[in-house]
Amino acid sequence: MTGGGIDFTEILAQAEEQMAEIAAIQKKQAALVTTASAADGLVTVSVNAQGVVIETKIDRDFLDEFDLDDLGRYITQAAQAAAKDVQSQAAALIAPAAERRKVFPSLSELIPDAPDIRDFTAEIPKPSLAPPNSPSRLSLEGDPDDHHGEDEPWFGIRA
Repeated sequence: MTGGGIDFTEILAQAEEQMAEIAAIQKKQAALVTTASAADGLVTVSVNAQGVVIETKIDRDFLDEFDLDDLGRYITQAAQAAAKDVQSQAAALIAPAAERRKVFPSLSELIPDAPDIRDFTAEIPKPSLAPPNSPSRLSLEGDPDDHHGEDEPWFGIRA
């Protein structure tokens, strides 16, 4: 439509572009892994995108410097630091798209009683529980559109 009217083709193209961008960001978020350390680096904990512990490592020298009674506290500290970091990374990934999305007009603003496009969200892929650098985790970090068969982790995931 021209002459100051609403260009629905342009609006739909922008919506499609934003949804594709958000889907790509969500896939990146799902693949996030972060590791934090405590006890001078002798305790490390890795978490996935949901902050779920996927690996814990205790250096053999831990008991040379610390008491076993302190181990639980250090594991907790490292896990909490890793979870906080992965949340920050996920938020940083989505922040630019979220800002652009705020200025996008609501469909209900353009057409009375229409659903709001902003309410439609893509299904977020479930983060892996595999440890860092494991074959199954590394396969998730590849190109999710480059699937060669149904056995691959990304096959069938839709955003």
